[in-house]
This record gives sequence, C-alpha cells and structure tokens, in this order.
Amino acid sequence: MRLATTAKDAHPLSPDKGVDAASSQDLPRILVLCNGRIDRSPHVVSLLNYLARCQFRVKLVTSEAGERPLSLAASVELVSLSAGQASRSGIRALVKNAWELRGILRRTRPDIFYVIHSWSIPTALLATGARPSAIAPIFVYHAFDWLDPQVHKRVHLWYEKVACKMANLCVNVDRSRARLMQSFYGLRENPLCIPNFPLREERAPERNAALRRELLGEKGRILLICPSAVSPGRLHMELIRAMSLLPEEYRLVTFRGSGPYARQCESLVETSGLEERVKLFDPCPYDQLAAFLSCADVAVILNDWKGSSGYWMANSGRLANCLSASVPVVTSDVPNLESLVYKWNLGECCDAYVPSSIADAVRRLVDGPPGIEKHRSAVRQAFQNELHFEHRGVLLTEELCRLLHEKGRSGAIAPVK
Repeated sequence: MRLATTAKDAHPLSPDKGVDAASSQDLPRILVLCNGRIDRSPHVVSLLNYLARCQFRVKLVTSEAGERPLSLAASVELVSLSAGQASRSGIRALVKNAWELRGILRRTRPDIFYVIHSWSIPTALLATGARPSAIAPIFVYHAFDWLDPQVHKRVHLWYEKVACKMANLCVNVDRSRARLMQSFYGLRENPLCIPNFPLREERAPERNAALRRELLGEKGRILLICPSAVSPGRLHMELIRAMSLLPEEYRLVTFRGSGPYARQCESLVETSGLEERVKLFDPCPYDQLAAFLSCADVAVILNDWKGSSGYWMANSGRLANCLSASVPVVTSDVPNLESLVYKWNLGECCDAYVPSSIADAVRRLVDGPPGIEKHRSAVRQAFQNELHFEHRGVLLTEELCRLLHEKGRSGAIAPVK
C-alpha cells in the first residue's frame, strides 16, 4: 500500500464519500481520550475531524462534559466520563473514571488507543492496568504541553515517561519539545512533530458588523483580542498597562480569570480609567471565541516564559486560533513564535514584560507599512499554503497506517486513488 506524502495530497486515506454501514464496520477503530472540555479545544477537534475524514471510526472520551462543538464531524462519537476531571475531584473521581473507561475500551475494542496530553495519562494507565497493549494493539501518546521539571511534580514526570516508553507512537507539537522529550525520557525515536494548526477546510465565521460595533463602542476604531483567561502566565497586567499607552480609539477584549491576580487586573482597569476600553467576558466555547476573533484587527499572545520552560518553547496553539480568521498577531519574542511570525509575516513580536514594547508592536502592526489589510492577507496566505493541519497531518496517518499494517489491520484502509 502506497500512501500520499505531499501537502498537495493532504489526506493519505480516501475521504469519506458515503461509506455504507457494512463497510464502515471494517474501518479501523480509534478511541481518543482527552482531559477537559472538547468545546474549548479546537486543536483536538481538528485532529478528530482529520482522522474521521481519513475513514477512521473515531470515538472521543472526555473527562469533562461540555457542549458538542458545531465544527466536530457528525461521525465522531462523543462520550463524557461521569466523574469529571480527576485533577479537580481527587482520587475517587480518578478511580471512577478509570473503571468507566475500562468498560468503554472493552466494549469498543479499538485498534488504536489514542491518549491526548499528560493530564489524561493517570486515567489511561489505571483503566488498562498499566498495560495499554492488552486493551488495544496500538497505543499512541500525543502531548500538547511540556512538563517543566522545575514546575511539575516528579510523579507527573514519571508517569509521562512510562506512557512514552509504552507508546507505539509519540506525537508532539513542535521540534524543540519533541527533541527534549526524546532526550529527557530516553526515547529510542524522536516523537512525531504535528503542529496544532486548524484544518485548511475550516472557515472562520464571517465578520459580524453588529458584534464588532458592540465590542468597539462609540469611539473605538481598532479592536485587540487576547484569547486567554486573565492569568499571570499570560501577562495580562502588562497588556492592560500597554493599553493605557495606546491611543484612545484602541479597544481590548479578553476573558475573566479567577483568584487574586484576576482581581488585581480588574482593579487596574478601574484605577487606570480603562473601563470603556478594556472588556472582560466570561470564558466561552471556541465557537464563540471564533466569532470574537473574526471581529478583531489584532490578536495579542503573551507568555511568562521566565516562569516556565514550557512558555519559553511556546507553541502555536493560541496563534493557530487566529490563522483561519486571518488575524495578525503580536506575540512574545520567544524562539518558536518568532520563527513563525517573521517567516510568514504574521505580525510583530515584543518584549512581553515591557508594556511600552507591547504597545509599540501593536502600533507598528496597525499604522506602519504595509498596513493592517496587507498583514491580514499575509496571514490568510500562510494558512492556505502551509500553516494548516493537513500539511503535517499526512505524516500522522502514514504512521498509523504503518502500525495497523504491522498488526494485520491494513485491509480495512483504502489507498489514495
């Protein structure tokens, strides 16, 4: 069986053209375990949709209930574990979720057990008795984060190492994290690098003129969006201070957080006289965030990299949210983001710890050459040309097909015509 290997042939397996019920029973079964709400995880939705289009029978099991995203393919089955996130609810919830997942795995009998990010590992290991291969022929571990040894507990690092060693395939979101994971855990092979970009076929909502007017207010002209809940890791305090350095017609939309830092940020908005210029909304599902982004002129993505090596290696997760909406960005000047932003002309980078640097980067993007519309066009072109999931996703499905072939399950997969 020969599979496509180029970005042009983005789908190595034949797209679903109405598979009949009998033949669909023979398609490879993949059970995906994910921690948290799927309606706030667009990168996971892109992965699931891609697998479904490649004619896998996909079942997603999540640890927390949430609304089914409108963008999630109808063929993807969605199940929520009843105990919720074990990390919030303790050992009893972990055991209950693991027992429930064990039953789902036994009934589903997947060909591939696909575990997404480190927070799902305890449930997966407990459900399988630390023997995933006894439940499914193929075990895949896909990490979206980097566990800084100075930040995370040793037990967390230990069980991620165990999962990586057991996995038939490890996946990470960029080369730097993948290489460090290989070195840190002593892996024989470098994890496969699959950036969490949106699918090229995804379409952002059309700009809603009424919503944009509402967000800008009567005197607003330029709309900034920071697509994160208020937290010290996202440097919202510095961003709010930067707003006080920008002209009065600039507006900022971001999302409420919790705890002392969030209250300090809300207080800073009030004491700085920015109540009309900085709007805080409740955290929302991605479908609603996409509507906000479609109204934005600039997205701001900042990271407190001094607090974590994971933030220093900031991947494209939040930046990816801006690609399909053609929104240029201002990001922290960390290597991974700088390489993307300047290679593809996606916007500007700044010293995120200095409010004046943030403000200057925003002004260069809005008022400097070649102009904001040219930047929007560059983002759109980069997304269509390469910064989409399909460009690298083909490598993932090739590896899954190779593993299925080794396990004697290749007969169910249709080659590219």
